[in-house]
Amino acid sequence: VEYAKKMGKEIYVIPHRIGQSNATNRLLEQEDAKAIYNIDNFISKFSNIKEKKYNNFLEFCKTNPTYEEALNKFPNKVFEAELSAEIEIKHGKIFLI
Repeated sequence: VEYAKKMGKEIYVIPHRIGQSNATNRLLEQEDAKAIYNIDNFISKFSNIKEKKYNNFLEFCKTNPTYEEALNKFPNKVFEAELSAEIEIKHGKIFLI
Protein backbone atom coordinates (compact mmCIF):
# COMPACT_ATOMS: atom_id res chain seq x y z
CA VAL A 1 0.00 0.00 0.00
CA GLU A 2 2.82 2.38 0.84
CA TYR A 3 4.50 1.84 -2.53
CA ALA A 4 1.24 2.27 -4.42
CA LYS A 5 0.55 5.53 -2.58
CA LYS A 6 4.06 6.82 -3.33
CA MET A 7 3.55 6.01 -7.02
CA GLY A 8 0.15 7.70 -7.04
CA LYS A 9 -1.66 4.45 -7.84
CA GLU A 10 -5.23 3.76 -6.79
CA ILE A 11 -5.73 1.00 -4.24
CA TYR A 12 -8.72 -1.32 -4.36
CA VAL A 13 -9.90 -3.73 -1.68
CA ILE A 14 -12.84 -6.01 -1.02
CA PRO A 15 -14.64 -4.88 2.15
CA HIS A 16 -14.81 -7.33 5.04
CA ARG A 17 -17.14 -7.78 7.96
CA ILE A 18 -16.25 -5.84 11.08
CA GLY A 19 -13.43 -7.60 12.90
CA GLN A 20 -12.53 -9.79 9.95
CA SER A 21 -9.89 -7.59 8.33
CA ASN A 22 -9.19 -4.46 10.31
CA ALA A 23 -6.43 -3.32 7.94
CA THR A 24 -8.69 -3.49 4.89
CA ASN A 25 -11.51 -1.69 6.64
CA ARG A 26 -9.09 0.94 7.95
CA LEU A 27 -7.93 1.67 4.39
CA LEU A 28 -11.56 2.22 3.39
CA GLU A 29 -12.32 4.32 6.45
CA GLN A 30 -9.30 6.56 5.85
CA GLU A 31 -10.21 6.74 2.15
CA ASP A 32 -6.82 5.30 1.18
CA ALA A 33 -8.57 2.61 -0.87
CA LYS A 34 -11.67 2.18 -2.97
CA ALA A 35 -14.08 -0.67 -2.32
CA ILE A 36 -14.81 -3.40 -4.82
CA TYR A 37 -18.46 -4.34 -4.39
CA ASN A 38 -19.02 -6.11 -7.70
CA ILE A 39 -16.05 -8.00 -9.15
CA ASP A 40 -17.51 -8.16 -12.67
CA ASN A 41 -17.95 -4.38 -12.80
CA PHE A 42 -14.45 -3.91 -11.44
CA ILE A 43 -12.88 -6.20 -14.04
CA SER A 44 -14.84 -4.69 -16.90
CA LYS A 45 -13.69 -1.22 -15.90
CA PHE A 46 -10.09 -2.18 -16.62
CA SER A 47 -10.49 -4.80 -19.33
CA ASN A 48 -12.31 -2.37 -21.64
CA ILE A 49 -9.43 0.09 -21.48
CA LYS A 50 -6.83 -2.55 -22.24
CA GLU A 51 -8.95 -4.16 -24.93
CA LYS A 52 -9.37 -0.93 -26.89
CA LYS A 53 -5.65 -0.23 -26.88
CA TYR A 54 -4.77 -3.81 -27.70
CA ASN A 55 -7.25 -4.05 -30.56
CA ASN A 56 -5.36 -1.33 -32.39
CA PHE A 57 -2.39 -3.66 -32.51
CA LEU A 58 -4.44 -6.65 -33.65
CA GLU A 59 -6.12 -4.59 -36.37
CA PHE A 60 -2.67 -3.54 -37.56
CA CYS A 61 -1.57 -7.17 -37.64
CA LYS A 62 -4.45 -8.09 -39.96
CA THR A 63 -2.51 -6.31 -42.72
CA ASN A 64 0.37 -8.78 -42.26
CA PRO A 65 3.01 -6.15 -41.58
CA THR A 66 6.68 -6.96 -41.50
CA TYR A 67 8.23 -7.70 -38.14
CA GLU A 68 10.18 -4.43 -38.38
CA GLU A 69 7.04 -2.38 -39.10
CA ALA A 70 5.25 -3.89 -36.11
CA LEU A 71 8.22 -3.30 -33.82
CA ASN A 72 8.45 0.32 -34.91
CA LYS A 73 4.75 1.00 -34.37
CA PHE A 74 4.03 -1.24 -31.34
CA PRO A 75 7.35 -2.07 -29.68
CA ASN A 76 5.79 -3.44 -26.49
CA LYS A 77 2.97 -5.44 -28.06
CA VAL A 78 4.78 -7.71 -30.52
CA PHE A 79 6.59 -9.83 -27.96
CA GLU A 80 3.53 -10.00 -25.68
CA ALA A 81 1.23 -11.08 -28.49
CA GLU A 82 3.69 -13.68 -29.72
CA LEU A 83 4.03 -15.18 -26.25
CA SER A 84 0.27 -15.31 -25.80
CA ALA A 85 -0.07 -17.05 -29.21
CA GLU A 86 -2.14 -14.29 -30.79
CA ILE A 87 0.32 -13.71 -33.59
CA GLU A 88 2.89 -15.75 -35.43
CA ILE A 89 6.02 -14.49 -37.13
CA LYS A 90 6.92 -16.29 -40.37
CA HIS A 91 9.55 -15.20 -42.87
CA GLY A 92 9.75 -11.74 -41.32
CA LYS A 93 5.98 -11.09 -41.46
CA ILE A 94 3.32 -11.11 -38.77
CA PHE A 95 0.16 -13.22 -39.02
CA LEU A 96 -2.82 -13.46 -36.68
CA ILE A 97 -3.45 -16.90 -35.24
